[in-house]
Amino acid sequence: MKTNRLTASAAVLALLLSIGCTKKEDSASLTDGKEETPAAETETAAPEENTAEPEDHELLGGWQVNTNYSQLLGEGQRDVFDKATEGLTGASYTPIQVIAKQLVSGTNYAFLCLESMVTGTDNANYAIVTINEDPQGETEILNIKALDLNDLPVIEESKDEDLLGSWEVTGSGKPGAMTPESEAALSDALAKESGVTYMPIVLLGSQVVSGMNYKYLCYGTISANISDPVLYVVSVYQNAEGDSELTDAKLFDLEHCVTPEN
Repeated sequence: MKTNRLTASAAVLALLLSIGCTKKEDSASLTDGKEETPAAETETAAPEENTAEPEDHELLGGWQVNTNYSQLLGEGQRDVFDKATEGLTGASYTPIQVIAKQLVSGTNYAFLCLESMVTGTDNANYAIVTINEDPQGETEILNIKALDLNDLPVIEESKDEDLLGSWEVTGSGKPGAMTPESEAALSDALAKESGVTYMPIVLLGSQVVSGMNYKYLCYGTISANISDPVLYVVSVYQNAEGDSELTDAKLFDLEHCVTPEN
């Protein structure tokens, strides 16, 4: 399994969540060389990205989905997505990143997407859209799995080096959806942690409590002996004084999301 190595400390990684944000500590650039791909106009595309404060859409349980995304796709990935989803009805999907891929007869891609149902109401959510591109360049949607922030698919901590089977965790090395507040909270929380190293992919959502809860999807390395990254759901609590702590981190069950239901 060949993947990006996440060797920087948690504190440094957390400080690299987005470009142009001021931090107390020094920081260094950490990407895998992929350039951000501008959003293209397609039938399945969401509104163009803007720099205004994000509109959060409330879910049951008080969680609000973060819709302040930016698309970070590798070369050709947008074309694969657009071709596969052409003519799709009932929902609109905007790809944010390919978070994993699998070499089969061609390639399977797991796209992390923003999902909006076509009902005329605010109901944004995140979803994993799994697409196959065969050797001839034909594409097919294999599975669509919406992510419920109240019940995300996770598995218990494992020492197994091959947690994802033949799936390879990938990514741009930059987060595709964050807000300044959630970035600061994660940076503060990770600065106090050691062991697993995390690199955020997106802020999934936030929840107002006595303070604020944040939930992120992250790349993570389990230990220094296992350098291949896996996917984590990371939860952070920030109190009213602005102090943050990591409250939970569980392995994200990617297999559950990419396997079609019988």
